[in-house]
Amino acid sequence: MRESDVPIARVDTSRQELHGIYETALVEARPLGSSDSDWQELFGLVTQRKQGGVVITAWNPGQLRPTLAANERANAKLLRELRGTNFEIWEADGFSRDRSFREPGFMAWGMGRELGCTLARGFGQFAVFLYQPDGSRHVVDVDAPREN
Repeated sequence: MRESDVPIARVDTSRQELHGIYETALVEARPLGSSDSDWQELFGLVTQRKQGGVVITAWNPGQLRPTLAANERANAKLLRELRGTNFEIWEADGFSRDRSFREPGFMAWGMGRELGCTLARGFGQFAVFLYQPDGSRHVVDVDAPREN
């Protein structure tokens, strides 16, 4: 059986419930290509650098749960797009507090909300993490109107 013959799994978790899960996630980051020992909690990195940005993934878009290979291809495509921007890109993984679930993505240092949401929508994502230079983090719905 080919991968294209495998139906894409879905979860019944609502968009609102998924946003709640995102709110509880922890996030670590490291420079692209660095070693496993280089992972650091993102809050500390942001406050140390005094620079925010957007954490984005192409993994598990919305309620879909593609195969591992499809998720890896999607993230590789996202990385190519991110490298085409003028932002410094690091690996960034979001994970559950009990570490039973981990989802790879990227931190685009200095990227703003609008571009981050546009990229995420292109990969079927519901939200991005927006970090402010003070370390505060917001889960931003990619389809929500911008607050003034």
